[in-house]
Amino acid sequence: MEILNPKKEIMQVVRFILFFAIFPIVINSCYGQNTLSGNFIYKSPTVMVNDIGVEYSFDDDGTFNRTKLLHLGSKELSKGLYTISKDTLILQFEPYGKMDTIKDVTILGKNKLQSLPIFDNSNNCLIKIYVKDVNGVPLKGTNLLLKDLDNKTLIALVSDESGEFPELNMQSPIFQKLILSTIEHKEIEIYTEPFFGYSSSIEVKLKPIDIIHKNMSIEKRFLIQERTKNKIKLIQLPNKEKIILTRQPSD
Repeated sequence: MEILNPKKEIMQVVRFILFFAIFPIVINSCYGQNTLSGNFIYKSPTVMVNDIGVEYSFDDDGTFNRTKLLHLGSKELSKGLYTISKDTLILQFEPYGKMDTIKDVTILGKNKLQSLPIFDNSNNCLIKIYVKDVNGVPLKGTNLLLKDLDNKTLIALVSDESGEFPELNMQSPIFQKLILSTIEHKEIEIYTEPFFGYSSSIEVKLKPIDIIHKNMSIEKRFLIQERTKNKIKLIQLPNKEKIILTRQPSD
């Protein structure tokens, strides 16, 4: 007959409980060392202007976004994937694809003009235009120019507070293109030929001139010297430039 040792049984139970209590902590710690999360900023000690620097936004899924802050509020954007291998941070930059860029012109509706068979609507068109910025905010005061084949302005209109223009009723292909422009945004040209014979409504989004999407496929490596919750000390390889990323206060 086996004699049970109560103390031995208690110790086995304690070990069992400790194992399942500590194991998730160890796993999470190892996982955390291989991922980054949050928004960080780097400011070169050689640059005296406060609003110039580089911002990094890291996600747990292994992606990052980089924003280079330039003069006069301009921004250069880039993105990619990151990995942490032992003591090395690897940034693999990727070019922006078509899905990453905001579509300039969106056709909200396009219906064929209805008329009696004896009338030809192929030289007529109705166009309703709404203009917004990249965040979907209506742009008041945007200029709309209707131009002919020789680039002469035939009609000029201005958008209202809702970013709307009066409906265009063009009855001749003399109107070759539409040009939308406003300060601090990139100009957009829209050719009218595809809209003749239809009643259309379109939404136009104007992009700011101070945002540049940097398309590059390169890899950058950094040696991790020190890593805390609010600061990451790096040495860029191979030029050995020292970089300190500081977590953003609002993060």
